Amino acid sequence: MTRSQGQILAVLVLGVAARLYVSTLGYTQDLNYTQSWVLQYHAGGRAALLANTIQMSTVPIAPFVFVALSHLPCSFRTSLAVFLTLIDAAVAGLLWWSVGGVAAALFFLNPISIIISGYQRVTDNVALLFGFAAALTWDRRRPFSAALLLGGSLLWKHDLVLLPVWLALKPWPASPCQRDQGESAGCLATPSRHRVSWLSGASLSQAILCFVIPYALWLAGLALYDPTLRIVTHMVNYRSTANAPLWFAFGVSNLMGRVPWLWLFLGAMLLCGLRYRRCTAVEAFAVYCCCLVAFSTALANHYLAIPLAGLAIGWNRWAAAYTFVGTVFELSSDQGLHIGLLEGWLHVSGDGTGAVPWYRLMCLCLLLHLVTRNAPPTKHENSNETPSPPTNALPPCA
Repeated sequence: MTRSQGQILAVLVLGVAARLYVSTLGYTQDLNYTQSWVLQYHAGGRAALLANTIQMSTVPIAPFVFVALSHLPCSFRTSLAVFLTLIDAAVAGLLWWSVGGVAAALFFLNPISIIISGYQRVTDNVALLFGFAAALTWDRRRPFSAALLLGGSLLWKHDLVLLPVWLALKPWPASPCQRDQGESAGCLATPSRHRVSWLSGASLSQAILCFVIPYALWLAGLALYDPTLRIVTHMVNYRSTANAPLWFAFGVSNLMGRVPWLWLFLGAMLLCGLRYRRCTAVEAFAVYCCCLVAFSTALANHYLAIPLAGLAIGWNRWAAAYTFVGTVFELSSDQGLHIGLLEGWLHVSGDGTGAVPWYRLMCLCLLLHLVTRNAPPTKHENSNETPSPPTNALPPCA
């Protein structure tokens, strides 16, 4: 066994063991919420599951996967923890393959990820796995496959509902040689004579492809629950907790009284999409995950795991600060491990008022991370290797 293989094995063993260990310490109401789908299915079959899920903020695939996990010989709590551990390992594998072992370790050994996947057992990382794979596929000039993977992400959960818009805004094509030293690391820039606007014919067709396919798959899946798509209205109006940490931290509460919160969130996300439209799709995915949490108008504990893969890709001091604050919060919160000494000392109380100052601090860390973020070179660049271009990639520019 080589040294590199030994390091990979050590990270894998530690990450898996930590997740499975914290899964034995208890569970939160999130597990009860997930298990309710299983109980509905066993009580009334598929029809009962579909009928009751209309009133939940969910999408088609997840409930049936939970039902399948409930048929395994171990308990549902254990099977779900093992399933989410495998999903996290897959995300770490993509990070190792595309960025490097350090990024994979920073994600897989992150205490926030360990607690949320192992203890809270929240399944957002399944959607993120599909989204990350879609970004990698997009960067390899395979937009159709990327669009299908984005559709799969939305069919699990709508965390990445605006990522197709971000990718549709990107110029096309952008070959690896079209770089400019004036742009930040990880972003692609092309000389003006080679730059292709997204309004041009070829680029527009790619944008339409990326935009239409994911949403078509998503709506088709939602129609299985209710042909009238009432579930979409429920998703738009759903608020886990209307705390809007970053928005209130900057004193825009008066504006929020006159402008719907959803509009503010959408406006911020679209502006960020325009700002990062010339980045690689992987970097856009990483930044999107950070923006999603930073500008959230309804932040809850389990959303804290969403930016972790993106932070690992562009790790800096503010990513470390986010991890430290989030770890302390998850150790003390009653939605986390709620260690008694920390919980009483820090006065943290779930997603209520006691948690809001912590959310604000973490959102501020994310904002500072984005301002100071520099994406690292890819694994191929670190090893001075030149990856072979895919068969459908454009030739290098002259």
